[in-house]
Amino acid sequence: MMKQLVGVSLVFCGVSAIFIVGMEMIDLPPSYAAVAGRVFHGLEAPFYEEGESAVVSSEVPPIVAPPAYDSLGISVHTLLASGRPPVIKKGELDLSGKQLVSLEGLREIDGIEYVEKIFLRKNNLQSLPVDVFSGLYRLRYLDLSHNKLKELPVGIFSDLTAIITLNLSDNEVELLSAGLFSELGRMTFLDISRNKLRVIEMKAFTGLDSLRSLYLKDNSLVELPMRVFEELKNLEWLKLDNKFTKLSGGVFVGLSRLGTLELGAKTYNRRELNSLWEKLGLVRRK
Repeated sequence: MMKQLVGVSLVFCGVSAIFIVGMEMIDLPPSYAAVAGRVFHGLEAPFYEEGESAVVSSEVPPIVAPPAYDSLGISVHTLLASGRPPVIKKGELDLSGKQLVSLEGLREIDGIEYVEKIFLRKNNLQSLPVDVFSGLYRLRYLDLSHNKLKELPVGIFSDLTAIITLNLSDNEVELLSAGLFSELGRMTFLDISRNKLRVIEMKAFTGLDSLRSLYLKDNSLVELPMRVFEELKNLEWLKLDNKFTKLSGGVFVGLSRLGTLELGAKTYNRRELNSLWEKLGLVRRK
């Protein structure tokens, strides 16, 4: 009969470990936490035949240091160094809920240039370098929702020419700059709901020739520039529920294919929109 050595174990104590031999407890430095984890799970604890005496060696086993964390938190580079690097499966890369504060190392992931979908939702991202997605010409779907992004630099999406869906909802973005999406001519769905948008510049939606759905609800918008949607010729669904104090009819110029508008507590269908356009002094659509 085999049984595990009793009285020898390692116990985690936050950043340190305690080595227990009989009734004696010896503090070990933080770097021993890696070894502690393995022994604690019985992977390195010695086994003895019943009746045999155990001799504990005074030699310290080699320590494999855990992956270093960035001073500001976890990055993709941290995951790559962990021994269990992110893997792209069937064209998809899922890094959701990893507590990431940085995407440093993203382009070091094996096969990243062929990825088609990236999920980055529910992390702690606050800012992104302008070249973070450079070279991802095959990317069709990008989910950055539920982070803490405060700004989107012009040029950050420049290489995402194949993108179809972009989800930026539930962040803290305050400004959409002119030309931000100018290279995304194939995109059909854009969600920027539940941010802190205060300003949308003219030409912010330039280049979105294929956009069908645009969600801007639950932001901090109180007004919009005239003709801000003018280039969205194929837009069919617009969610615009905000706390507007002033909204001119000229805001909606160019939305000739719009079929659904959510504004305030009301959702307008296509027929109701025709009446609304007339009231706002816009040309009635055929």
